[in-house]
Amino acid sequence: MPLPMQQPIRYLPKDTPFVVVDPLKDFVERGGPFEKAYGRIELAPLREVISKLNALTASLQYEMKLILCKSSYAHNQFGVSGMETLCTTEEGKEPLIPIERFKQVITKTKNSLFSADVHPEELVGDSEFVGLSGLTTTSCILQSIEDFIKQTDKVVVLPRNAVGARASCRERAAKIFDRF
Repeated sequence: MPLPMQQPIRYLPKDTPFVVVDPLKDFVERGGPFEKAYGRIELAPLREVISKLNALTASLQYEMKLILCKSSYAHNQFGVSGMETLCTTEEGKEPLIPIERFKQVITKTKNSLFSADVHPEELVGDSEFVGLSGLTTTSCILQSIEDFIKQTDKVVVLPRNAVGARASCRERAAKIFDRF
């Protein structure tokens, strides 16, 4: 069950697992796969979220169990023109948040955290809650929420200001919060 709140972090117990999904170069860099596929204007909201996540992880690194979830995809995995190389190179998979803030780094191969090299249940452990943030709301975040609901009894805490969608998907992303 997700728990969307404006400032949910202050209510979470210390050492709550908090997963940051895909704050990677390929999603926001000029000339990167996302820009090639969708255009520069579409990426502005994603860049804003990366800035917020940078500040958020700096403030939470000693309070929460921060987990970086990086994508590693096959060439042309999504069949979208311009995104053939999304998260296929080491440079493109480079995080835009200092990696030393994270207690653990995992790699997923599909949209959901449940495709990661470590099962999310192992990451979350006994915690009643799991924080979830990152990119993009209408894809990896949504799929991960749905999988947490189907496969666990954890409460997913989703800070509205710490997830991002492309500019043209903002309305659809907002509906995701309403849905849960």
